[in-house]
Amino acid sequence: MAWALQFDGVNDYCTTTGWTPTSNNWSFEIVFEILSIGGSNAIVISNGSHTNGIYINYSSTGASNIFCGGQNIGIGTLVTGVQYTAALVSTGGSVEYFINNVSAGTKTTTCAPLLGMNFGRRVQTASQYSEVLLETVTFTDNLTPSNSRLYDA
Repeated sequence: MAWALQFDGVNDYCTTTGWTPTSNNWSFEIVFEILSIGGSNAIVISNGSHTNGIYINYSSTGASNIFCGGQNIGIGTLVTGVQYTAALVSTGGSVEYFINNVSAGTKTTTCAPLLGMNFGRRVQTASQYSEVLLETVTFTDNLTPSNSRLYDA
């Protein structure tokens, strides 16, 4: 497997440009691996904050959550050295949350990944970096496929 990006947790990250789906029918997927579980709230990927966009975090115990538009669902405990696939699927006014292709639940929200997304660093706190590997990041616009984006190795 080829990893597209590797972050060592020390002052490194990248940011994408904003993406606006043409409707509330979109999906987002990221394949990642955590290399080290450090301090609380190290971020795998974030967009704005937990109340504005997509935000996946894990704590020093590995307990993890996915936020979409401020709506939070716990996705269990993530461990180092394991590949994970996290996904969000928006249909109308609800978003279903997935971890490794298993539904973690559905929330009512119209969240969309409209802002630039940071990989490897928490947006609100410049000093919080993550030691993670990223393989692919996919934004799919289900109404207008030509508006979709794929970032991979």
